[in-house]
Amino acid sequence: MTNIRRNPGFRAARSSPGAWSGHALQLALALVLTLGTVLAVVGAGAVAAASPAGLGDAAPSAVGLVYLAVGAVAWSRRPGNRLGLLICVTGTLFLLASLYNAAEPVMVFLGVLGGQSVLAGVLHLLLAFPSGRLTGARDRALVVAGYLTTTVPLFLQYAYSGEPVVLPIFDQGADAGVVAAADLAHRVLATAVLLISAAVLVQRLRRSAAVGAQRRTRAVVYLTGMLVLTFIPFSALVLEPVAALSSQARFLLQIGALAVVPFVFAVAILRGGFARTAQLEELGLWLGSADGRRPVREALAAALGDESLELYFPSRPHGWLLDEGGRVVAPERDGATVSVDAADGAVAVIAYDSSLIGDPSLVQQAGRVVALALERERLTAELLARRQELLESRSRLVQVADDERRRFAQDLHDLLQSRLVLATLRAGTLGSAPGLDPAIRHDADALRDDLTEAVRELRRLVHGVMPALLLERGLFAAAEDLLDRSPIPVDAHWCGVLTELPAAVSTGAYFILAEATANAVKHSRASAIRVRVERADDALTLDFADDGVGGATPTGAGLRGVRDRVDVLDGRFELLSPPHQGTRLLVQLPCG
Repeated sequence: MTNIRRNPGFRAARSSPGAWSGHALQLALALVLTLGTVLAVVGAGAVAAASPAGLGDAAPSAVGLVYLAVGAVAWSRRPGNRLGLLICVTGTLFLLASLYNAAEPVMVFLGVLGGQSVLAGVLHLLLAFPSGRLTGARDRALVVAGYLTTTVPLFLQYAYSGEPVVLPIFDQGADAGVVAAADLAHRVLATAVLLISAAVLVQRLRRSAAVGAQRRTRAVVYLTGMLVLTFIPFSALVLEPVAALSSQARFLLQIGALAVVPFVFAVAILRGGFARTAQLEELGLWLGSADGRRPVREALAAALGDESLELYFPSRPHGWLLDEGGRVVAPERDGATVSVDAADGAVAVIAYDSSLIGDPSLVQQAGRVVALALERERLTAELLARRQELLESRSRLVQVADDERRRFAQDLHDLLQSRLVLATLRAGTLGSAPGLDPAIRHDADALRDDLTEAVRELRRLVHGVMPALLLERGLFAAAEDLLDRSPIPVDAHWCGVLTELPAAVSTGAYFILAEATANAVKHSRASAIRVRVERADDALTLDFADDGVGGATPTGAGLRGVRDRVDVLDGRFELLSPPHQGTRLLVQLPCG
């Protein structure tokens, strides 16, 4: 375990229950490795004495040493995770199995115990992956059944075999019926436990919430475990009788399959597939280091070894849950969650993968270590949420205003303009009537001219409020008409699909172009204008530039209104206007 250096300004967090101190871990590893070495040497001697040419009898010792090596590395890298210890225990069972060839009855007894327990040990490992803990009653029942079905029937076989190779207390004389019944029970029950466990691993793989490399690593472990657990009964019940394998060949095949497991776990160690439980010291170091600027979610995920971990923050005024970006979310109800509380209420909810972290108290303690940082994140999320509420409120106001402009323009066009046109026609008819007094004819003609001019003014007013082209044919037609009427020559370029834009974006883009053109005409003394309108990657970009006197600022009423529209649409506004070098307005509006 990494030793904690006490940096000024913070205190190291206490280890959670179950964590190993550096000295205790080193002592435990030394004892396990010493025991393994002794068992390997004794087992090798027993094999050499019993069968000098039988190298296959040494296979359990070789596999056991591999398990011990992988377990020692896993245990040292994840002291709070029991999986490393379980791998070491399984390796010890393999080493005990090699003692079956010894001459001493006690060593033979240990060999029988280890040899029949290795399969249950591997089953225990696979079901406890990745947290090192069995997370439910089903898993515990399968592991207990695994140990019982792989040991009890075979002990009965030895007890009633009549052979003098076991301890006298187990020597019950020869009874072929008990031996046959025990063998059948072993085959049926052990096969059922192994196949059910393989199905559980497949189910875990399908429901895994891990992401990225962690998900791929766990997939390799689960698939390998499923194949190994199904191969063991397949080799005994199908392969051996069909291929006429000897018991020694079948034994070597099964040992070879079980030998694959530690290599897969070694890959999981290197790829970060083990849960980092009880690593709270790392969070203390993170809080007191320059790396404290790292997002809290990443620090928690790294300390607990769960890349899928998510943080949600309760919004005090409303009781909603917010994500780190301030968006209201509804976490899945079947996910494991832990609430982190402070003196004035909950500051965060941590959603984690319960198959990866079996003990919720570890998540709770990790959350307490970083409670202040979580409160800071909660306040940030609330600020972002309120900013979003403000933007949505302003957007609704602008939308209401634009809707009113459209309604007002439509009413002017459909009602008042049509009546003025009709009055103009009647004045013309009246002025052309035969026998009309010249003075009245003159007044009628003047009235017709006044009404005609009023219609023109009304059309200009309607166009300023909301152009009919914008309503009927969209942004491209309305903007092209706007720029064609500019007294300054305009070089316009249109790129991308400008149809089917959201109404707010289409209206906003038109009035931004209208305001920019009006500013250029009134203040820039420009001789040319360049406009580029492009839609790409779900964004509409407006690039407006003139070659005028420059010096424009966004504090004027017109450009301030443009900026407000851009802010409401959550867009980007950039104004470049150095003196005597023209003005460039760059606006980007999201339209996805």
